[in-house]
Amino acid sequence: RLLVEVLRAQMFHRRPDWTTRIAQSEIRWREIPALEGMNLAVAPAESFERVTGVPLVDFQSIGFYLFAEATAHPGGPPTVAAIAEVTHWDRDRLERALALISAPIADIAAAIRVEESAGGENWTFDPLRRFPILRLDGDRILVLSPGLLMERTFGWLPYFDMTRPDNPTPATKVIAKQAEQPFQKVCEREVIETLRVNVAVGRRHGRLFDGAALRAAYPAGQIADAAIAYRDEWLIFEVSSGQLKRETVVGGVAALDADFERLIDEKVDQIDATIAHIRADPARLTGDTQRRRRFVPVLVIAEGMPLNPLTHITIADRLTAAGRLRGADVEVLHILEMEDLYVAETIVESERLGLNEVLDLHRHAGLMRRVDLRAWWLMERRLRKLRPNRLNVRYDSAMDLITENLEMDKEVVEAEGTASIHDG
Repeated sequence: RLLVEVLRAQMFHRRPDWTTRIAQSEIRWREIPALEGMNLAVAPAESFERVTGVPLVDFQSIGFYLFAEATAHPGGPPTVAAIAEVTHWDRDRLERALALISAPIADIAAAIRVEESAGGENWTFDPLRRFPILRLDGDRILVLSPGLLMERTFGWLPYFDMTRPDNPTPATKVIAKQAEQPFQKVCEREVIETLRVNVAVGRRHGRLFDGAALRAAYPAGQIADAAIAYRDEWLIFEVSSGQLKRETVVGGVAALDADFERLIDEKVDQIDATIAHIRADPARLTGDTQRRRRFVPVLVIAEGMPLNPLTHITIADRLTAAGRLRGADVEVLHILEMEDLYVAETIVESERLGLNEVLDLHRHAGLMRRVDLRAWWLMERRLRKLRPNRLNVRYDSAMDLITENLEMDKEVVEAEGTASIHDG
């Protein structure tokens, strides 16, 4: 019960680095779907527009504008008419975008009451995550939380718009069904591309084997999503696009157990199977007879799981009780979210370490090994740079699209928006 309460608090208060979120959104929605071999039935950005009737760039543009406005100029909510005048959008276009992220007070209150009746004394902020903007009287709007607004427009939640169960027509339901798988594929590819950069940049060069290479070497049984062979060790990676379910976040102990089974146990089984394959016959994968002396399991939960000492103890106990990740040559499980992996890339880029060395430093960080990698590096090493250089390029690309779509001066929007991001 204590663990559930801690997780709830962490989920409510978590604030990603928003510049990274914007860059990551560019990677997930536009860059990765265009890569060779993705074979998506429908491009995610196209699915979003066909289901919602709103171009993704409109959705993200208005989200960024209102985030910057609310953070830089608090006190006195703007009106929809004023926003339309500044952005040069016609009223209908603006209202379609706002309908996805705003609702009248009565509607949000009703949604909260429904959540209360389902959760008893527990509560959820899901209605506020979906509608972080209130529609007030007299054409006014109020941004309840700039952080929730940025997460709503640049985080994982836009995928919910494509797959939500209340899609109105059979045609959009078909599109929604097609949109269920791309997020997992995109998350996996995002991790693989980040690992490629880490392997190439780090001073300790490793050999990266993606899922296709692992499957070719070991055609039977389960496999992980990637493996990196260093001189003395293997890093084995498995990716999950999931996150804690609403029932867990509002305090369900039974739901937490189901989440651990889905996010941890099932994924670790794939890591375990891959370790067994490589341990038995590494040459089938590497083409040589060199045997590394240890395996380092890494689970990447793309949308994150709040990490704290209780989480680590609980997960370690589960793995031990189930006999997972056993063997003197298997290290403790590392759990990362995508932002941790980007921070690791920044460390590799700036410190010229290998990714294996970064993970090893974290593993030997005393009590700090039981917090997320990003927090550890910020507190112990006073990291000032949170993003690798390539994310800065993606952030610039995203801002180019947003400012052009808003028909506003890029330098003004960037100056105000970037200041808002750092201040918020």
